[in-house]
Amino acid sequence: MGLMVFPWLPSANLALRLLADDISPLEGLAVLKQVGEAVCHFHRQGVLHGDIKPANIIPALGGVLIDFTDASDIGMPVSQVIPCYLSPAFAAPGVLRNQGRMRESFDWFSMAVTLELMVFRQHPFSGKTILDISEHAWRSGHHCFDWKACCRGHEITPAEFMDVLDHCFHAVETRCAGVHQAEDASLPSAGVDREWSRVRTA
Repeated sequence: MGLMVFPWLPSANLALRLLADDISPLEGLAVLKQVGEAVCHFHRQGVLHGDIKPANIIPALGGVLIDFTDASDIGMPVSQVIPCYLSPAFAAPGVLRNQGRMRESFDWFSMAVTLELMVFRQHPFSGKTILDISEHAWRSGHHCFDWKACCRGHEITPAEFMDVLDHCFHAVETRCAGVHQAEDASLPSAGVDREWSRVRTA
């Protein structure tokens, strides 16, 4: 694999922005849309990122995916991939079980977990340890994706991810229009929380 060169990005990653509650719904979704397009691009080059999560996404410049430490070739046996900094909370079932071959759907699973975490501000799985997470004990309540099906073998596709993302965009834009009519255009943190709560019940 050749060298990858990134510009210096002196800004907080998505995980820190979410923790500080200083990223709006529309900005967050736009970031994931651009990152999703990047994922499609390097998949066409035969490369998997292998560790997509909020901490590896920089919202600056519209959304930049960083840290290709765990990148691998599509089709490699999972057992031959040695993850340096694998994040179990965002890894696909096939990776955690060390089964099969590296597939594009592994990255899309991680993208889906990231999207769900951003929308609901809570991880879709309730496991506290690697073992718990590998068993995929999902939380009850509203979800963007059918996690039960995912944990039983359903593979999230790029089209499915983008469809869900577009639905979230539509829900936010529709409800933000009403919010902005009733409140100042400059929403405080509480206003952002209200926007997200409307998406969660859409």
